[in-house]
Amino acid sequence: MAHDDGKRGEILAAAGRLFGQYGLRKTTMGDLVQGAGVARATLYKYFSSKEEVFEAVVEREVEDILGAVRVAVAEAGTTRAELRAAIMTYTGLITHKANIYRVTVKTLGDIMPMRVEHVERMVRQLQEVFQRLLDGGVARGEIAVDDTELTALTLVYAVKGIFMGAAMDSWIGSREVIVDRLLDLLMDGMRPRREST
Repeated sequence: MAHDDGKRGEILAAAGRLFGQYGLRKTTMGDLVQGAGVARATLYKYFSSKEEVFEAVVEREVEDILGAVRVAVAEAGTTRAELRAAIMTYTGLITHKANIYRVTVKTLGDIMPMRVEHVERMVRQLQEVFQRLLDGGVARGEIAVDDTELTALTLVYAVKGIFMGAAMDSWIGSREVIVDRLLDLLMDGMRPRREST
C-alpha cells in the first residue's frame, strides 16, 4: 500500500507527530483538526474517531519499517547478511517510530484491543519477510531448515527481545554484538549437515 497523499496524508502526518508527543489518551479530535490544519468535517470524512486515526498512523509506520527492511535485504548477498540486514534495520527503526513504540510498550491499557491486532499484524508481516529469506537460503543450499514458517516465527520472537532492549534503552552490550551472536547461533543450527556414508 502506497503512502496516502492529499488531505488524508496531511492528517496522518500531523496525527503521527501529535500522538508521538502526547499519546493516544491526551490527543483529541480537536487537536488533530488543528494540527493538520483541516476543517473538522474534513477529518471526519476520512476518520470516525481518534482511535481510527491512530490505527492508520501505526499502519503507516509499519509500512515504513517493512519497506526499509526490504531495501536493506535487497542489498545483502547471503542468507546471513540478509537476516542481519533485516534485524538491524527493524530494531534500529522501530524505536524511532513513536506510535508503534506506544502500541507495543507504553499505552497498553489505553489501546489493548488495537494493540493486540497491530502486534499480530506486525508479527505476521515480519514472519513473512524472514520466511522468504529462509526459503531463499534453503533454495541456495546455504541452510537446511525443515519448517521455514516455524523457524521464521521463532526468529520474530527472538527479534522482539532485541527490540525490547532497544525500546527500553537497557542494553547490556551493543545491539550489533547481540544480533551477530544470535545469527551465529541461528546459522550454526541451520547449517546443512553432510550425510554420513
